[in-house]
Formats: sequence, C-alpha cells, structure tokens
Amino acid sequence: MPRTLCLLACVLCGLALPIPQAGEPPAPAHRSISSIPVLKRYLAQSPYHMVHDTALIEGPYYRFTIRCNHGVYEALSIRELFRITREIDAVEHFNRQTTDPQHLVAMKDSATELAKGAGHAVTSPVDSATSAGSGAARSARGAGRFFARLFGRHAPEAPTDAPAEGIMGKERRRIAAQLGVDVYSTNPRLQLFLTDLAKQRLMGRLPVELGVLALPGGGLLSLSLAPSGPDAGTEALIRECTPDELRRTNALRYEKELLFDTADDGSPVRRLLRNPAFTPRRQTALCGQWIALGSAENLSAAIAFAADSPTPEIAAFRADQVELLSLIHQHMHRLRRLSVHGELLGAVTLDGEYVAAAPFDIARAEDPDAIAALEATVAGARREGARRCILFLPADAETAFVQLAKSRECLVLGNLLLDPRLPTAPVAAGGAQP
Repeated sequence: MPRTLCLLACVLCGLALPIPQAGEPPAPAHRSISSIPVLKRYLAQSPYHMVHDTALIEGPYYRFTIRCNHGVYEALSIRELFRITREIDAVEHFNRQTTDPQHLVAMKDSATELAKGAGHAVTSPVDSATSAGSGAARSARGAGRFFARLFGRHAPEAPTDAPAEGIMGKERRRIAAQLGVDVYSTNPRLQLFLTDLAKQRLMGRLPVELGVLALPGGGLLSLSLAPSGPDAGTEALIRECTPDELRRTNALRYEKELLFDTADDGSPVRRLLRNPAFTPRRQTALCGQWIALGSAENLSAAIAFAADSPTPEIAAFRADQVELLSLIHQHMHRLRRLSVHGELLGAVTLDGEYVAAAPFDIARAEDPDAIAALEATVAGARREGARRCILFLPADAETAFVQLAKSRECLVLGNLLLDPRLPTAPVAAGGAQP
C-alpha cells in the first residue's frame, strides 16, 4: 500500500517514473564524476549561478545541477548547460542592474503566478516547463536507452506554444537577441522575463535599445554547438521575422540557394519546413547549414533524414549532427558526399575518408550509445569504400573507447568544439569572419 500511494502521488504531481519495458535489462547505475574539469574547459565562472562540482554520467551525457537565486535547474548535457546558464545569467544580470521597483514587483508577481499552476516550479524551473504547458523542457535520458528512444519509446511531446506575435512578439524577439537568449526557449521563467521586459519597454519604462549585455561566459554560446554561434544573417532573421515569415523566408532560401521545389509535397525540404519538432530558430539555423553543405552530393537524402524526425529530441540529435558536419566542411575537411547510416549522418571527404560526428558529451567503451555510434561510423565507411573513418565528438572520449575504435580501424577525435580551426567570433553570413 505505501508503494501504491507513492506511485499515485508521483503520477498526480506529474513526475516521470522510469518504468522498464518487458524484456529490457535494468539500466546501469549512473556514475558520478567531478564536473570541475568540464566546467573549466567549457564554461567561465559567473556571479549569477553555481554549478555543483559533481556531475552524473547518464549514457553519453553529463547531468549537471545548477543553483541560482530563483531556483534549481538540471542540465542534461553540455549543450543544455550552455543554454540554461546563459538564460540564468541574462535574468539575474538584468535584475541586479535595474532599480525600477515596478519591474521587480512585476517579476515577483509573475513568478508567484507560475508557482500557483506548476506545483514544484519554485524549486525546479526546468521540470515546471512541462507542467506549465511549455513543451518538453526536460526529457529524461536513461543510460543505454538513447538510440532505443529514437525509434519511438520515451518520446517527449513536441513544443506547441510560440511567443505572441504583433508588436509584443517583435519586442520579445529583439530583447532576446540583445540578451543572447532563445526567444523560443521552453524555460517558463525566461518566457515570463521576456514578456515582462517587452511590456515595460512598450510602456516607455525601458530604453529602446538595451544593448547586448556583457555577460560572463563568452566563448561557447548557449544557442549553438558552434563556438561562434549561428552566422549574423541567421540571427538577424530570427530577431526580425515572425515564425510565419521565417518559414516563407527559409522556403525561398532553399529554392534560390539549393534549387529545391518547396511546393512539391514529396520534397524533403517541404517535409522539413512542416515538421513541428523543429522550432523556428532551429529551422532557420538548419537552412543556413544546409546551404553551407550545398556543394556536397546526396543532400536531398540528408535533408530527408532530418525531415523525418518524429520528436523534438530526435530532431535536436539529428540537427546537431548537421551543425557539426557543416563546421567540419567549412573549416576542417571538405565533404564530397553525405551518407546516412542508422541514426548517424556521415560524409565522404574529398580525400576519400569517411567522417561522422556524434553530438555526445562523453564516449565510453561500456556505453551502448557510444558503441552504436562507433558501429554506425565503421559500417558507413565500409559501405562508402572509404580508406579510413573518423568519428568526431564535441567533447570527451575515454581512453578505453579510443582504443576500442582503433581496433576497428576508426580514429576518434574528441573536443571538436575546442578545435582552433573553428571560428570563435560571430560569423558573418556566408561563413566569412566580419
């Protein structure tokens, strides 16, 4: 009876329970490690948040705990760590700079209203996003189950809400751009913050131009895996266009730059543009990345690979691969032909090598996800007849995994995001440094 009551309470509170599927082996225990080396490598110190010095390894990802004045967050990957800390810093920095009592009261009232409808919102804003109807801000990653979820299990729902349009939406987009945060974020606290700032500015209580805040952190941006972030042209479109305008603009760019017929129902580009698993920001960034990869063969099949993503989680996983391959193509190895094998997008280079990029935090020899990525890379290289294969990782690879890959004639190159060949300043449209 106590266990039944506990389960019932969890369901009523909206907590997700890791229920094993029939025939599945139990998930391995998560390993805890010091997060300090990771933080020193990727994230500058900030007065506005504190990341716990212990992190968990869950499959191929790290789980970080972040504390700040308005709550506790969990980041389920290094990429989420970038995004969440940037959002925290934007809110806290502005709140500490303003002396407007009306603004502070409005923020307090907004937080109170959020707490009324979201249960545990005050202590866990990330969890509250789903409770407040803001989409899948948190999707649990069970160790060894990532690729299994890609085929339909444990899939989070697609985000359905978008920022209000009209003059309010325009102000929200511009403020988000000035603060360096994503106007389409599923963080409910950030959405309340952006709405409040937009209202204050429309009433003349804020300057027309806030100016880009000089937040701690710099370097690796929260809105992109690339150290430089999306190019300046992409950011300008996201800032100035409504979601509908972005869809039309992206369609025109596909037609003009890549010669795709977006009116054809069978076109992968049309399916991609209609896929709600991609936010308007992600769609626009992807469009620029496909254009950068436009000289590579088999582009249509690669776009179809992204277009058929059934959930936001799968869409993010596949889009991250596109972004990484776009970086490799522009700054490291020119790609001749794109190739899809399993859940990995790879490519044959002009030198006859096969490259793939798995957007993981950590690759370990005992992790089924990392092994699956390695096997997909090796199989792709064999199918393409490549003389050797390279698996790029944005962050770390343990020695045992590197040795395992070597035994299968695959070179593993970690810490791609820190490669000196990648630009670290904002990139102008077209890939040139401003």
